[in-house]
Amino acid sequence: MVSPEFQILSSTSSIDYLNIMEYMLTRKPFDNKTLIQEDSTGTMTNPDDEPFLDFSDEITILDNDGVIPMLDRLNILLCRGQLSPESKSIIKNAIDQYRAGVVDFTSEDAVKAAIYLIMASPDYMILK
Repeated sequence: MVSPEFQILSSTSSIDYLNIMEYMLTRKPFDNKTLIQEDSTGTMTNPDDEPFLDFSDEITILDNDGVIPMLDRLNILLCRGQLSPESKSIIKNAIDQYRAGVVDFTSEDAVKAAIYLIMASPDYMILK
């Protein structure tokens, strides 16, 4: 089996992908351009309609049940249940280390880190 889509993958595009994912998770997912420019030539970013990602369900699962149930949910949502046990273990260990070693590492930070690490994993990038 071949993957023609990977012919356009390069070191630059793969790093760019990771940077975009990090930006979208930690800052904002996109600019909402719903405001009409004064000269009516196009749209501009609307500061009154800022997009955000709602991680409240994942944070609740993490806080009440722990890292593994939260990863199980993200596995279903992002990887169709195909996140390997090895990847899940690596991500869990990373989240545990962040939570133990970073003073201001919140539950929201943990969810964002888990999503980022899943989206950087081969299990996410190459679904079977």
